[in-house]
Amino acid sequence: MQRDRKVQVSSDGVSSFVAPGSLVRAYANRKNWPLSIRNVMLEGRTDAEYFRIANGKHHAHNSRRLICDSLSLFQVGDGASGGVDNIKDKFVYLREVLSTDTSDVSDQRIMVIVLMDNDRAGRETARFLDRRGFKTHRDVFLIARKIPRETRDAYQLNRLIVEANAAWEHIDCEVEDLLSLDLLKYFAEMEPSSLAKEPQIVADGHHFEWTDDGKARLLNFVKREASLVDVVGIVELLKSLRFLLSLDPNGI
Repeated sequence: MQRDRKVQVSSDGVSSFVAPGSLVRAYANRKNWPLSIRNVMLEGRTDAEYFRIANGKHHAHNSRRLICDSLSLFQVGDGASGGVDNIKDKFVYLREVLSTDTSDVSDQRIMVIVLMDNDRAGRETARFLDRRGFKTHRDVFLIARKIPRETRDAYQLNRLIVEANAAWEHIDCEVEDLLSLDLLKYFAEMEPSSLAKEPQIVADGHHFEWTDDGKARLLNFVKREASLVDVVGIVELLKSLRFLLSLDPNGI
């Protein structure tokens, strides 16, 4: 059943009809965000590129897409318009608009969550958003090596994520850290100047700090050389995001 159009009254008393979802989509369009029914806001273009690569590898191997019409992953902005500082303002405002315009014309609820690096800046931003009423593991997520797909309850999910990632609680996690260790080591050997510091390797997890140029070169290298095995960590994160947004984790 389609929802009735909303009535919007202008300051001069003239009424007009506004289709459900049009207000939030208008704001998203101004920001060049490809809003769908289920959405994940990311820090920057590099994050979005890695998810697209993983989606492509998964589809080529399994004929199922994890990113599709019902799920959009988009960066908050490019360059100076990206990053956690912009998420603080733009995610909050987007959700405020969404709170008054919650569904589209087909009566499907539009959902937007945010996913950030699990580093100092990401964790500080998560705490900032929590103070604004956006709960971690419900509205706000940090990249983790393992996100169990057992519950959507924020309290229970927090416990499961902490337990699953206990071995790496003292090292950061960014999307590049979900790439295979073999691939990252190979790239670092070829491009040693790309490393900002020595890698941290704990159990079967790892964290690499790259220079800005190194991050760009790594992305290009992954586009050329990575196999599905190299991006399986990102694939698993995509599946967890789908689960958390009430979509089939295995894609379509």
